[in-house]
Amino acid sequence: MLKLRPFVATLGVGLGSFTLNFGVSTGNYSDLNLTALSLSLLIGLGAMLQASAGAFIFKHKIGNRYLVDAPGHVTRFIVWVAPLSCLIAASVGSASLWYHGFISEKNVSFTWLTWWVGDMIGVLLFTPLFLILSSQETSLTRNRKALTTIPTLIIFTGVLLFFFASLNSHQSYINQEIEENAQRLIQKLEERLAISENKLRSYVAFYRGSDSVTRTEFERFSKSLLEEGDAVYGVGWIEPVLDEQREQVERDLGQGRFFTQFGSGTELIRAETRDVYYPVLLIYPYAKNEKAYGFDLGSRPDRLSALKLAKAIGKPVATEPLRLAQESENSRAIITYYPLTNYVGTFTGYISGVFRMDNLFDPVVTQSGQDYGIRVTDVTDSNNRVPLFTSRFEPFETFGSIKHRMSFAERQYEFEVIPTQNFSLVSKDWTSWIILTSGFLIAAMLQSFILILTGATEHTRQEVIRKTEDLNHAKHAAEAANHAKSNFLANMSHEFRTPLNAIIGLINLCLKTSMTEKQFDYLRKAKLASGTLLSLINHTLDYSKIEAGKLELEKTEFGLQDIVRKLSAIFSSQAQDQGLSFDLLIPESMPGTLIGDPLRVEQILLNLCSNAFKFTKKGGVQLKIEIVQQNQDYVQFEFSVTDTGIGIALEQQEHLFKSFTQADSSMSRKFGGTGLGLAISKELAQLMDGDITLSSIAGEGSRFSVSLRFALSSQCGSISSEDVLSGSEHKSGDEDVALWQDLGENPLQPPVESASVVPEQRGSEDRVSLDNRTILVVEDIEVNQLIAEEILCDYGAHVVLASNGLDALQVFQRNPELDCILMDVQMPEMDGLEATREIRKLANGSDIPIIAMTANAMASDIVACENAGMDDHIAKPIDEEAMLTAISKHLLRYDEMSS
Repeated sequence: MLKLRPFVATLGVGLGSFTLNFGVSTGNYSDLNLTALSLSLLIGLGAMLQASAGAFIFKHKIGNRYLVDAPGHVTRFIVWVAPLSCLIAASVGSASLWYHGFISEKNVSFTWLTWWVGDMIGVLLFTPLFLILSSQETSLTRNRKALTTIPTLIIFTGVLLFFFASLNSHQSYINQEIEENAQRLIQKLEERLAISENKLRSYVAFYRGSDSVTRTEFERFSKSLLEEGDAVYGVGWIEPVLDEQREQVERDLGQGRFFTQFGSGTELIRAETRDVYYPVLLIYPYAKNEKAYGFDLGSRPDRLSALKLAKAIGKPVATEPLRLAQESENSRAIITYYPLTNYVGTFTGYISGVFRMDNLFDPVVTQSGQDYGIRVTDVTDSNNRVPLFTSRFEPFETFGSIKHRMSFAERQYEFEVIPTQNFSLVSKDWTSWIILTSGFLIAAMLQSFILILTGATEHTRQEVIRKTEDLNHAKHAAEAANHAKSNFLANMSHEFRTPLNAIIGLINLCLKTSMTEKQFDYLRKAKLASGTLLSLINHTLDYSKIEAGKLELEKTEFGLQDIVRKLSAIFSSQAQDQGLSFDLLIPESMPGTLIGDPLRVEQILLNLCSNAFKFTKKGGVQLKIEIVQQNQDYVQFEFSVTDTGIGIALEQQEHLFKSFTQADSSMSRKFGGTGLGLAISKELAQLMDGDITLSSIAGEGSRFSVSLRFALSSQCGSISSEDVLSGSEHKSGDEDVALWQDLGENPLQPPVESASVVPEQRGSEDRVSLDNRTILVVEDIEVNQLIAEEILCDYGAHVVLASNGLDALQVFQRNPELDCILMDVQMPEMDGLEATREIRKLANGSDIPIIAMTANAMASDIVACENAGMDDHIAKPIDEEAMLTAISKHLLRYDEMSS
C-alpha cells in the first residue's frame, strides 16, 4: 500500500480480507448466510482502516522513504507503526465476532490480544522484507538483499519446523497426562467404593460381638463409624419377619409405626400381607432417612431379588440404580445388602448401605478441579446402560475419554473421565505458539539484535529467580526465628508466673493474718513491688509486639504523683539496703491529671532507676523531674536519672540501646540482665513521641534523660510538691524543686492504731456463696495448692486436691458431689487439657464448670483451653477477686442447668 495508490491499495486489502473471512465463516462458501456476510464486511472494513492508519503513522514517524534499514527507523517501526496500526483490525474484528455470537464475552479480551499480536508480528516480519525486495534504490544491491532476506527465510523455515515438532511433542505429552490423571481419578473412585464397602463389613464384627444390638448401640456405632465422610448416606438393619411376627415387630418399631411400601406413586402406605417381610428395623442417620424406617424391602421385586441373592452367595449385592424413598428429589443411589451370619453360620439379617452417588463421587470431582468431567454408568446389563453419576462439565472434543470397568457387589460399573473445556485452556500449547511468535520476531529483527535481547532477557529472568530464592530463604529463616522467639516468650512467661504466683499468693495470705505494724508495712511494700514486677513481666514479654509495631498505648487519665510515690517506696528501701542515697527532685507545682499510658511511663522510670542502683556501689542515685514546656493543651516533661556508678565508655554507648546488648559482655556476668531493658525503654519513649538520651563518663557515672509529652486533662488542676508526697519518705527543698530525704518511714502506709493488724474479710453480695461448695483444685505444685486452698476455704468452700490430671480424673469419678474444678495445664503424667477432655467424655462431666488456673497466659494458651472444653481462664499469679468472680459466674450457670 505504501508504494501503490492509497485508494487502490486500501480497497485491495479490504477485498482480500472479506474474501478470506467470508470463505471461512461459510465453510468454504457452502453455507451462505447474512450473518457471515455482515461479519466478513465488518472485518474487511477493519482491515481497510488499519491499512490506512498504518500508512499514515509510517509517513509521520519514518517519512516518505519506504525503507526500514536505519536503527532509528527500525526502532520507530517496532515501537510505533506496527503496534498502533494493528489495534484497529483487532478491535473491530473482536467486537464483530462477539456481536454475531461467535465468541463469548469472557473470550473477547483473549481474542483481541491474539489478533493484535498476530497482525503485529505479520507486519514486523513481512513489511520490512517486502520493502527491501521491492526497493529500487541502488544502495540495495542484489547481494545485500540476499544477505538480508536469506537469513530471515532460513530462520522462518527453522521456526516452522520447530513449531510443528513442538505441536507433535505437546500432543503426545497431553495424551500421556490425560491418561495418568484419568487413572488417578479412577483409582480414587474405586477407593471411595472400597472404603464404603469396608465400613459395611465393620458391622459383621459389631453384630457378632453382641447377642443383641439395641437402637442406641446401633446409632452410637454408626455415628462413630460414619462421622468422617459422607460416602455412606445411610445404614440400616434388615431382618426377615414372618407374617405371624409382624404385629409384635411393628409394636417394637414404636410411635405407632408399621411396615410400609410404595403406593401408586411415591406415597408410602401400609405394607400388604405376605408370608415374609424384609423391614428396615434400624436405620442411621434417622433424621434424613426417616421415610425408610419400617419400609418393607420385600415389596420391591428388585430389592427382594438382591436380598435373596446376597443370602444365597454370602456376599454383598448391590441393587440397580434407584431413587431413595426418603428423598423427594430424583437423586441416583444404590443400596448394597451385606448378609450377616453368627459364629455358627446361622443367618441373622442384612446390613444395608445406601450409597448416594452425589455424596460418593462429588469429593473426587472436587479434587479433579474443573479440568476433567466424570461419568459413572451401570453396565451390568449391556443392553440397558443406566447412568449413575455425571458431573457438570462441557467436554473438550479434541481429546477422547478414558474408560475403565470394575465389579462392585455383583454389579458392573464403568468409570469414564473426560477432559473439559477448562482443560483445553490449561493444556493449550503455549510453548509451540511462543516458538512461532518468537521465531517471527527473530526473523523480523536482525538476528544479532534478537540474540542480544534474548540473552539479556534470560539473564534478567535468572537474576529474578535467584533473588526470589534468596528472598524465600530469608523469609523462611525469619519465620523460623519468629516462631522460636514466640516459643521462648511463652516458656519464659510460664516460668516467671509460676514462682511469682507463690510470692504474691503467700503475701496475700499473710496480709489476712494478725501482724504488727512493721510486718504489715513490710508486706504492703512487698505486695506493691510484686504487683509492679508482674506488670513489668507482662509487658516485657510482649517485646515482640514492639518489634512488630503492634503495641498499642493506652490514653487514660492518670496522676504523675502516683508513679512518684511508687518509685519512692521501692527505691528508698533499696538505697538504704545498699548504703546509697536516693534523691528525688520534683517541681514545686505540676499538673495534677495527665493523659497517657501510666504503666509505660512507670516501666521506663523503673528500668532506668533499677539500672542506676545495679551499677552504683557508692554515692547515690538521683531522679529529677522537670517541666520543659507547658501550655493549655500539653506539658513536656524531662525525667533524668543520674548515678555515681561505673559509667559507660564512649565507644560502648552506641550499642547500649540495641536489643539483647549491654555495654560490655562482662557486665552480664557481673551484674546480670538480659540487655532488653534499655531497648524496650527507648522503644516505648519513641512510641510516646519522646526519646532517651545518655551522657556518661567511664568511672564517674551516667545520666539518662527521658523526654515525654502528655496531653492535659480538661480539669487537670495542679498539685504541689508537698501534696505529691504528703507524709512521704522525702520532703521538699530548693527554689523550683523539692528534695526529699529518707525519713525511714513508709509514706504509703495508713496509720495503724494498735500493735497488731487484723485484715477485714472481703465479700460481695453479687457473688454466689461458696459455703458447702466442693471445689476440686488440680495443681502439681504444693505451694500453689496451699494458696488456692486457703483462699477458697476463707469463703466457706470445701477443697479437694489433686496433683495431676490423672489424679484429678480419679478424684472426679469418686466424688460426684463436686461443684467446680480449677485446673492447671502443665502437670506430670496427664496435663490439664487432656484431663479436661477425658472428664467431658464422662456422663456427669459434660456440664461441671472447669476453669483453667495456669501460668500459661498467652493468647494461644487461652484458645487451647477453650478448645479442650474449659469454661474460663485465670492467669497466674492468681487474682483473688478474678478467681472468685469466675467461680461465681460458672456456679450460677451450673446451678441453673442442674435445676
